[in-house]
Amino acid sequence: MRRALVLALAVVAAARSGSPLHAEAAPSGPCAEDRGYGLLDFWLGEWHVYEGKTLAGHNRIEKTLRGCAVVESWKDADGSEGNSLFFYNRFTATWKQVWVHDVGQLKEKTRTADPSPGAVRFQGAVFVAPGRSLQDRTTLTRAAPDQVRQVIEVSRDDGRSWRTVFDAIYVRPGVAPPEPVASPAPSSGERSPR
Repeated sequence: MRRALVLALAVVAAARSGSPLHAEAAPSGPCAEDRGYGLLDFWLGEWHVYEGKTLAGHNRIEKTLRGCAVVESWKDADGSEGNSLFFYNRFTATWKQVWVHDVGQLKEKTRTADPSPGAVRFQGAVFVAPGRSLQDRTTLTRAAPDQVRQVIEVSRDDGRSWRTVFDAIYVRPGVAPPEPVASPAPSSGERSPR
């Protein structure tokens, strides 16, 4: 896991610096030819992110390493930032995510069974204190041609129950803010960094 985290941080840093690692998928090569690498294509691009009618932040999702990985660059409305590296292991047909936030929060997740058609789910651990983590899962659902819904939930009882801590709609620049989504509001102090 440590090696994966170090690799993820290096790729994200290189992508943000504008190095040659940061490029769209090439028309040929193993990543372009394997359909498994296209899982998150519906989420690629620039997004304004809303919780209800409130702007929560901005997100940029783009392919890197000739299409072999996906980098997420999040900027919260409060100015904080976070990055994810999503990568696909074609030998095991498994997607992974490593998330790092500028307050030091880390998440490591693996794609699990998708809850419904058009939805993609990642689940794993969010580290909250030394020796302490919670179960964390993210579900991305294509809501409309220019909208994606993201729901982040945490479990304090090893997955027996889940609490929503982030429920937002992504819209492309120039698209009107969405109508609020009916969902349970997180309890005071429980909203963790994206």
